[in-house]
Amino acid sequence: YKFPLYTTLFKKNKDLTVSMTPAKATASFRNQLDDLPVYEQENPVDTEDAYIDTGNHDFEIIPEVYGNNIDKKLIQDAVFDRIAKGKWKLAYKEENFYAQPKVKKDDQKLLDKQKHYKKYFAHKITYTFGDDSFLITPKEMMKMMTVNSEGKAKVKKSETAAFVSALADKYDTLDRDRLFKSTTRGEVMIYGGTYGYQIAQEEECDKLIKDLKGMKDVTREPVYAQEGLGWENNGFGSTYVEVDLALQRLWYYQNGKQVISCPIVSGCVATNHHTVTGAFQVVYTAQDVTLKGGSKKKKTYYETHVDYWMPFYGDYGLHDANWRADFGGKIYLKNGSHGCVNMPPASAAQLYNYVSNGTPVIVFY
Repeated sequence: YKFPLYTTLFKKNKDLTVSMTPAKATASFRNQLDDLPVYEQENPVDTEDAYIDTGNHDFEIIPEVYGNNIDKKLIQDAVFDRIAKGKWKLAYKEENFYAQPKVKKDDQKLLDKQKHYKKYFAHKITYTFGDDSFLITPKEMMKMMTVNSEGKAKVKKSETAAFVSALADKYDTLDRDRLFKSTTRGEVMIYGGTYGYQIAQEEECDKLIKDLKGMKDVTREPVYAQEGLGWENNGFGSTYVEVDLALQRLWYYQNGKQVISCPIVSGCVATNHHTVTGAFQVVYTAQDVTLKGGSKKKKTYYETHVDYWMPFYGDYGLHDANWRADFGGKIYLKNGSHGCVNMPPASAAQLYNYVSNGTPVIVFY
């Protein structure tokens, strides 16, 4: 900017040039810059840096992308430059202000990083869940551990524990609501219960840390606190007892083949002795058992001898009921059991010879 300077020494006007540099941009000024129409693109393409794909074990370098998005800093610097020169118009070519990638596919640092990844994160840790499997990606590994240039690995236990927790959330079936393929009514929802798979998270975390540090291929099942009998049929397996309370019928399947089908009598609805529903498992089996329950004071006490006893949840169990002449239908509404599943003696004897501790018992309405 030029301005007249009067000096007493020369007794005349002088032109003195002083360059200006904007010291600070106010928020209002920056907002005006941000609202310039130059940023509005009809077909915007964002500029992107080259990077290594760590979603799989190929470690492919994804090339940079040259987009048409405007670099706001370049615009700001150009505007400040014009202001400093006392000029108030800015003629420009849009492409001169396109954002440029900072990392390109042939950058040596990127190539060195790719080499490091291939050396220390190429091992595969695979979990198996029946016919299904889960492979830990290098990206997930890198959240859980770092490896320095000398090959020394450092595992972050908190991140490893978080990974195992997420794995359990995905694959645990214990006490989860899930669909079950029933014999006659298609898929039905089974709510909760005591049967299913549950990963022992603390033990699995410790084992995974060893696998990560080992840097070798590993294929295995997770460490379980509780296991089911198979991942088929949404984790219910192919061997199980099915009890349909609405139809008052029981089926037993072994390796996917129906072996037993019989009518039952479940808990009495009139006296509020409903049979528990959910996914359970046979706790143990016993013969010649006297079942006791109720209250002598309330005159509900009972002692009942059964030949075959197969409890699956607390006092609830499968057993023969030789005192009944009929099974099935609507008997359970007014003359049902105290909660157990009453079976015809011959069917109970047959089932007793098939089931064992851990056999799933799926009960639903």
